Amino acid sequence: MPRRLRRNVRPTLFARTVAALHYRLYRRALAHMREGGALSRAQLRLGRALQRVYARCESMSSGERQVLMAGALRHTLNHVPIAIYPGELIVGNCSSKRIGAPIHPDFGGLMMQPELADLPRRGTNPIQLDADDWRALEDDIFPYWFNRSVLARYPLYTDNLELANQALNGSFFVVTQFAGISHLTPDYPAVVREGVRGLRRRIDVARATLNAADAERGRFLDAAEIALDGLVDYATRWRAHLTHLAARSAQ
Repeated sequence: MPRRLRRNVRPTLFARTVAALHYRLYRRALAHMREGGALSRAQLRLGRALQRVYARCESMSSGERQVLMAGALRHTLNHVPIAIYPGELIVGNCSSKRIGAPIHPDFGGLMMQPELADLPRRGTNPIQLDADDWRALEDDIFPYWFNRSVLARYPLYTDNLELANQALNGSFFVVTQFAGISHLTPDYPAVVREGVRGLRRRIDVARATLNAADAERGRFLDAAEIALDGLVDYATRWRAHLTHLAARSAQ
């Protein structure tokens, strides 16, 4: 997440200090779990207690988080590299590389942390990892998300303290589904049918019905509008790029 957006998340000095120590212990726990180990009841209880501390220190509402995430999406769409590869008729890529593997640190991707160094060398399905990307994950992305991801925050919403251990057992869960990852774009037909203008009209209509008690709903609509702005920005970048390539080809 870009630093200018992260300024909106202001944990206290105490929370930052505790989180730094917690992350060091968390990395050890992940390595232990990678070898087939499980978290102890004491570790699970401590993790739940710390999640309550982090949630109180940041004290962001659901709507505020939605606005923050929408801003991060727009930032990404404004900065992701754009390129057309040979034979492509549909442009765009989910990765800055030609072929990339998703990590989803905001869901369950931190389980990959102990494996990062071995990804290029493992015998089954090796994956190249650029040194700069590896460093960004280790120093910036994972430390930010380890106590904010879906996988981290689940203890606040369930009485099942053992869920973290059970989620790694393929007999019970597939971690990606537990973490909220799916191959679904909600109401994608509406995007094709109505376009950005139509979705903006929906937002305007919904906003006209808001009252003073609808602050969270208003933030959701703000987030939806920011996300649409990001989509328009992304399309505008592609149009400029394609126009430039067409003009150069004509010459």
